[in-house]
Amino acid sequence: MAIDGVTVNPGDLVVGDDDGLFVIPPHRADALAEAAETKQAQEQEKRSALAAEFPDWFC
Repeated sequence: MAIDGVTVNPGDLVVGDDDGLFVIPPHRADALAEAAETKQAQEQEKRSALAAEFPDWFC
């Protein structure tokens, strides 16, 4: 199956967030999960810093 030109195979993981969707082949899932968790932690740190500096933005 293909979605907007991207092939999706049985067993692939389809992941989505505010930025869109992407397809992960099972053999790459572990490596990509580690990178995604690191990025998620960095984004949370940025949100926390912004919330501390600009609390009105996060009502």
